[in-house]
Amino acid sequence: LSDTITNTSTGVINVGTSSLRLSPIVGIYGNALNIINDGTMTVGSKSIGIYSNSADLSSEVRLGSTSTTTIGDEGTGIYKIGGIINVFGSLNVNGLLNVGTDATGTIGVYGENGVTINNNSPTTINIGDSSFGFVMAGTGNNSFNSLSGTSANLGTDSIYVYSNSTTGGLSNTITNNSTITSSGDRNIALYGAN
Repeated sequence: LSDTITNTSTGVINVGTSSLRLSPIVGIYGNALNIINDGTMTVGSKSIGIYSNSADLSSEVRLGSTSTTTIGDEGTGIYKIGGIINVFGSLNVNGLLNVGTDATGTIGVYGENGVTINNNSPTTINIGDSSFGFVMAGTGNNSFNSLSGTSANLGTDSIYVYSNSTTGGLSNTITNNSTITSSGDRNIALYGAN
C-alpha cells in the first residue's frame, strides 16, 4: 500500500475514451492515503481521471495549484469514496477544471459515502452544457465548501453543485462562497435533495 501517489507538475496523463461509462479507462486508481495531481490531465469521453477508494476518511485527492484538468463528454475528473477532495488553482491556466464543451453528463468532481469537497481554486471553473461541477451522492454525511473568490461559469442545463443522499437520516451540506455565472438557460447553481 502506497501512502501517496503524485503526478508532478511536469507529468502529463492523457486518459483515453471508453465506449461504456460503466467500463471507464482510469488515469490514476488506488486506495493510497493521498493522490495528488500537480500536472496536466486530459480525460476522454466516459473515462475517469482519478478514482480513489481509500477507506480512510482522512485520505485526500488534491488538484494542486499547478494542475490543469480537462474532462471530455460523459467523463469524470475525480471519483472519490469517502475522505477529502481539495481543488486548488491560480489566476492563470493552472488549476483550471474545464468540464466538457457541449458535454453530456460530464462530472468535474464526484464524491460519496462521507466525502468533504473543497473548492479552493481562484481560477474560474467552466462547466459545459448538461454537466455537473461537483456531485455528492451515496450514503454518509457529505459536505461541499467553496472559498470566497472562487467562481464558475455554467453553460446550458448545467449544475454547479448537486447533492443527493440515498439514505434517510443522513445530511449533506453545501456552503457556497463562489460567484456563479450562467451563460445559458435552465441552469442550477446549487441543488439539494433528500
